[in-house]
Amino acid sequence: HPSHKHKQRAVRSHGHNNLPNFISKYFPRRDDPDNKEFYFACMLVLLKPWRNLRTDLKSVDQSWSEAFNAFLSSATSRIHDILAGIQYFHNCQSAA
Repeated sequence: HPSHKHKQRAVRSHGHNNLPNFISKYFPRRDDPDNKEFYFACMLVLLKPWRNLRTDLKSVDQSWSEAFNAFLSSATSRIHDILAGIQYFHNCQSAA
């Protein structure tokens, strides 16, 4: 194949799962104004089912915040609890 030196394909066994690797020791804070878009992107990667990062998490014309808010509008209470727990960790860390 003409692209054999530039591209690779990995064949995974049935039931194989990929885990996202977030940049940092912890998930980002929801209330950090400098990292809002990063927070939205990380939470969508973590909580929204996806196979293709380019097409499944947000549309081309959406910002990360728009995609996140659209996801939250139909998210289950379990998803909201997970998000609250992540922020609770940061609140406790700040208080300590």
